[in-house]
Amino acid sequence: MQATRYRLGSHDRIKIAGAAYRPVQKIGREHLLQLVTEGVLQQHFRLVSDEEIGDLLRNRRVRIEENHYSLARQFLLAKGDDSNLHGLEEDEIRSIAWKAEWCRRFEEAQAGGRFSRSMRDFESFIEQAKDSIHRWYIEEFRAARPLGRDLSGEERKTFDYPSASTLRYWLNRYAAADRRRAAFRPRYENCGNKDQLDPRVAIIVEKNVNRYASRARPRIADIYEAVEADIDELNHSLPEGPKVYVSERAIRRRIRRLPPLFVDLGHLGPDRTKKKYSPVGSGLGELARMERVEMDDWEMDLQAVLRHKHARYFVTEQARSAANKLRRLKITVRCTITAAIDVGTKCIVGLAVSPFAPSTAGSKSALRSIIVDKSELAKAAGAASDWPMTARPRAIVTDGGPAFRGEFSESVSKLNIEHSLPGGNPRNRGTIESFFRTFKRFCRQFTGQAFSNVVEKGDYPSEQMASLVVEDLERLLTRFIVDSYHHRPHRGLGGDRPYNAWAHSTADLDVPPDHIQRLIAFGVELHDRAISATGIRYFHVDYKHSRMAALFGLAAKERLTAIVDPHDMGTMLVLVKDEFRDHFTDDRHGNYLIFTAEGYEGTSVAEHFRSNRVLREFEREQAALGAPFRLGALRAIRQEAEAARIRAGIPSDEVDAKAFRNFVRYLERKGAIAVEPRRQPSGEPMNMDDGLTSVGTLIAGSEPPPKVKTTGTQQSPGSPSILPRSINLYDDESDE
Repeated sequence: MQATRYRLGSHDRIKIAGAAYRPVQKIGREHLLQLVTEGVLQQHFRLVSDEEIGDLLRNRRVRIEENHYSLARQFLLAKGDDSNLHGLEEDEIRSIAWKAEWCRRFEEAQAGGRFSRSMRDFESFIEQAKDSIHRWYIEEFRAARPLGRDLSGEERKTFDYPSASTLRYWLNRYAAADRRRAAFRPRYENCGNKDQLDPRVAIIVEKNVNRYASRARPRIADIYEAVEADIDELNHSLPEGPKVYVSERAIRRRIRRLPPLFVDLGHLGPDRTKKKYSPVGSGLGELARMERVEMDDWEMDLQAVLRHKHARYFVTEQARSAANKLRRLKITVRCTITAAIDVGTKCIVGLAVSPFAPSTAGSKSALRSIIVDKSELAKAAGAASDWPMTARPRAIVTDGGPAFRGEFSESVSKLNIEHSLPGGNPRNRGTIESFFRTFKRFCRQFTGQAFSNVVEKGDYPSEQMASLVVEDLERLLTRFIVDSYHHRPHRGLGGDRPYNAWAHSTADLDVPPDHIQRLIAFGVELHDRAISATGIRYFHVDYKHSRMAALFGLAAKERLTAIVDPHDMGTMLVLVKDEFRDHFTDDRHGNYLIFTAEGYEGTSVAEHFRSNRVLREFEREQAALGAPFRLGALRAIRQEAEAARIRAGIPSDEVDAKAFRNFVRYLERKGAIAVEPRRQPSGEPMNMDDGLTSVGTLIAGSEPPPKVKTTGTQQSPGSPSILPRSINLYDDESDE
């Protein structure tokens, strides 16, 4: 089989083994890549074939970053700014960036209190900031701004920095658009004076221009001649004065603005117009592979048995009531199939099976299967053939149901895929609608068919006859698609097989998004992550990056936004805020840093929790098995310790009840002494030169101190009385 053909854009960056390349041209099935070092093209080239790109993508050894070398890439990928900048030229996007930078810097300066919104302050700010903003523009886009307008009598500006009134006008537009860059998108459709025609002439022009859409297929010259005749008649009826007229160029402009459907309905008639604008048949002509992919969901005409105990609580109330009515344990459901089909080759490129009602989760799962390698899925299903239909579609067509809105539409946009909603008519998605009829062949192989309607079902007991288990349904459907449908002659391909149509197609394929781009499109955003010295934690797993110390130092107090994939815990994307991005120029992927958790590649959150439960059960089992040995050793050691204490005559250091009661009584006595009032001393303060035997009149109280009886030597007259130690002198034991 011929290998997939890949299409690389001229602004893409191809990183192989750490080296960056930029595509130069494609020669047959080989891509000529030019080495880029520090943003400078080197005179070194490398040829890489489509086969080598496929091998590198499967082994995750190549990273393809779309539009990386586009000078306006930062504004096309701006996080939190959903401005529609598609369809604009490179210089137009640069001008938008130029105006937004002027507004951002002035608002920062105004918030700092340095400038107000007066014309004088506008002029002062422009004079101070114009050179630095111009340097920023040159560094960002590798080009200088054009010269200012050549106004007579004024010196021409060296580059087109704004005037004070222009900057004020930019700021007003920027604020009115909630500071989104869409405020500066060119509005060419509003240019010109559209009401310059005389109202009487406008009526004549509108009537004749609408006649252009007729089966007679008149030419524009015929329409203009009819307009001239009617205007001439009008001028003859007017009094003397200026006459009215209209140019042929104005008529041509109005005819070109007529809707193509309106013109073709008049020129071709209803039947041919239906064929031309219908997505099926020969109306759209031959489509290349993956140019148009149609997606839809379908409730299977088959009852399946749901055994998973956790999923039973999320099925419909009708399914649970039916199970209770039948008084049995098993629940039967009609699964939802979400499929994606390539209109050009009629190959199924995406599939998702769910036991629940149609939802955004199911449609996103089918979308994800389009852009990932499905070889392992085909092998697991036991298919003999392979499933090589993997690429980035150029357009995805769905209905406007809730399952294809919201998060699904956001994921399609993040993958840089056009999302088309042709309307509620199923014929506008005829390829996928006809494929669901093919699925009925699969349903007829099993008992428990639900059939399309109650008349066709009759009294057939679908729920009681259900035999297929939901857990086996996706595996069997995969085998049916890979081995049966893809190798069955298809009437829409002139009898050729879809597998051959894919293999023989020579149309180049857009490279599927790598795992980082898929994570951005399908991951779950967490807005409350905190970084620490050990990294960023998610479900008790620490994610790390080689530069996380720098991010920790800059954003330690910040709450970071992270993107994780519940199906693969190996990688986490961390959004770097605008003010910190200059510190991580060479380490980030777009606006994100790639944090990894070693050993968790390919591990889902469910598997992580299940392994934790298994580990805890293992620990409990081991603890129970080791308890007899552990507790026996503890008892023996305690006995030896007690015997050693008794032999050494050492009192026990354990507090018994008697010691505890004595300690409580001691604290109570100390508390009573502390709160008892004391008598205050009176009289002259004691002179320390008198020694401890002379107290003077320092005895507290109103009564004189009692006489002290002496023994032994007679006291001589006039000598001081020998008294006990004064109560005003305290030693260390006085309060005991």
